[in-house]
Amino acid sequence: MKKSHQIDKEIQKAVKQYFKHTTRHQGLLYQEMIQQVEKALINSVLEQTQNNHSLCAHVLGISRTTLYKKLNALNIQINTVIDEEH
Repeated sequence: MKKSHQIDKEIQKAVKQYFKHTTRHQGLLYQEMIQQVEKALINSVLEQTQNNHSLCAHVLGISRTTLYKKLNALNIQINTVIDEEH
């Protein structure tokens, strides 16, 4: 099974759960899903790069400034700050 297909299936399951457990839809599903996926992605890449912010930003294809903004906006706590050039 392709990895992108696995991600698609997980998203479909998450949306089904959302509708199963939510009776009042406030028009925030897209925003909430994007934030959850983005937070999980950044956390995973930070873990894989051992919190090397420069490398994490490079892997994600964003600037370090954008990474820091996303860390702040998504309330991602950084335990060990490592910022070495890759």
